[in-house]
Amino acid sequence: MTLGLGDNGVQRTWTLLATGTLALGVPAWAAVEVPSGMLEARAEEVGHQFRADPAGHDALFDPGFLKAVPSVRLNDIFTRMYNDLGGVSRTRRLVVGNAKRGRFEYVFKKGFSVKADLAIADEPPYRLVGLVLGNPVPEAADLAGVAAGFAALPTPRRLQPTQRPTRWIRAPVGSTGPPEPGRQLQGLRVIAPQR
Repeated sequence: MTLGLGDNGVQRTWTLLATGTLALGVPAWAAVEVPSGMLEARAEEVGHQFRADPAGHDALFDPGFLKAVPSVRLNDIFTRMYNDLGGVSRTRRLVVGNAKRGRFEYVFKKGFSVKADLAIADEPPYRLVGLVLGNPVPEAADLAGVAAGFAALPTPRRLQPTQRPTRWIRAPVGSTGPPEPGRQLQGLRVIAPQR
């Protein structure tokens, strides 16, 4: 809606924003900004939801979000993660983007971390319109913890430093004994390991 010429003769465009029954004229160039730290505050509130009895979803999540993911489902997710991982001990912002979207990491008391993407609405009360939780990943305090984690991984067979790899004897498929001298080997099968 164009309201007229400005004092310097330039035509200005104004956007009308309705808040309740009051209409305010705001210039289009004056974009509505999310207050600084609002996304971080919402991320902290999500961190407090990881408990045995999560509540307050109506105040934290946008009605459109709750329509897609009902409170019952959110309670199930937060409670299950709390039971498996413990409560959140620390929340950290990983990617500094704009004031409405960001990636955070929740560090849990049982030694796991979960990355989460959060998005909040453009207008007050700045409720969550997006939440994506990643898979739990074990935390390692130092390089020794990383090495211990790798050592605990299952392996098919561990070789001791002084142990030699096994040699295998091969014989033609269909035979029951060692290969005949001078015979060309076509299909091979393993008979037995030899040390």
